Amino acid sequence: MKVYAFIQMFNEATTGHLKRCLENCRQWANKIIIYDDKSTDNSVEIARKYTNHIILGEKNEWLKETFHKQTMLEYIHNMDEQPDWILWIDCDEIVDRNCIYNLNDFCEKNKNSDIDAFSFQQINLWRGERYYRTDGLLYGKDPIDQGAGWFVRLWKYTK
Repeated sequence: MKVYAFIQMFNEATTGHLKRCLENCRQWANKIIIYDDKSTDNSVEIARKYTNHIILGEKNEWLKETFHKQTMLEYIHNMDEQPDWILWIDCDEIVDRNCIYNLNDFCEKNKNSDIDAFSFQQINLWRGERYYRTDGLLYGKDPIDQGAGWFVRLWKYTK
């Protein structure tokens, strides 16, 4: 079962988030595909230590996430080997241990199902690992709230 990581990146070199994210992806992703949204720091140099699959954006367009995903999908269409599943993750995020240990089995069990995508609950660790974000409609009042922070992150790849 091949699972590729899709990562959107912009100026994350100095925060330490990028290296943490890529180290995390290295544990579960067969390949890492990055769309760099015209970083002006050394994010691209850091990312090259983890993958050769970096798409360089021509100008910063952070709000065009759908365009970035489409560009990465087109990139994958032209690769020699395609994934079975794609997991979208931002460069300041990681997946937890449960996901790392069970992702391939989960994808294998669902490869022939009629389900094309799965949502995961996101807990935004705002200002560090002890503070979670509660502002805005996406986050709710509590990170365990059943309606808060759910995003489609994993989907089957089909050409």
